[in-house]
Amino acid sequence: YRKIPPLEINKATYKDLILVPGIGKVYAKRIIAARKFRKLDYLALKNLKISTKRAKNFILVDGKYYGRKFQSKSELKNIMALGDSRAYEQLSLF
Repeated sequence: YRKIPPLEINKATYKDLILVPGIGKVYAKRIIAARKFRKLDYLALKNLKISTKRAKNFILVDGKYYGRKFQSKSELKNIMALGDSRAYEQLSLF
């Protein structure tokens, strides 16, 4: 297992962007086109319809990391499989 540092979304090449989960060929082109006009932030990625939920563990946005910290590849797989537990709330029937 080799830990790869997150990519800075405002500087990454097209080839690097298409390797990030949640960013494919179409969205990589959108990112590159949008950053010609301004530096992208997290909200801009959401407005571009980028799957930030999947990509956040692999990218930096304007130097900030929005993903969760992990120590191993298996831990990252568990994080991505379970999703963000903070986004859900157990409802009560009574």
